[in-house]
Amino acid sequence: GNFGERALLRDEPRAASIKVTSETLSCFRMSQTAFKKIMMMRIKALRKVKLFQSLNNREIEEASEALEMASYKKNDYVIKQGEQGSDFYMVDEGECVVEVNGNVVFKYTDEGNFGERALLRDEPRAASIKVTSET
Repeated sequence: GNFGERALLRDEPRAASIKVTSETLSCFRMSQTAFKKIMMMRIKALRKVKLFQSLNNREIEEASEALEMASYKKNDYVIKQGEQGSDFYMVDEGECVVEVNGNVVFKYTDEGNFGERALLRDEPRAASIKVTSET
């Protein structure tokens, strides 16, 4: 499990104490400074997306908290044309191509976003996204 997220998200006192009940405890730790740096990078990336440009600061912070990292390998399909969509993607690093009916129509390199129609409309994916880089 995890704990301490409220301290990372807000400048407020701890709501509870955590006591070690085993002989030892190993855990990962993150400072608020490191967390805020990560969140600022996410917010900056979201601000570049046309879909999110009308959001106020609180809304964009909430959207940045909802982001999850997803990794794919070369030749993986992130999404497939015709499938029902429910997720939006922002390219952080790597390359992928947009395929429509099996033909490459666009290429993303280290930035860009796709899948916004899945957030806005209840319709099948209009294109496939295929990873073309090693990372």
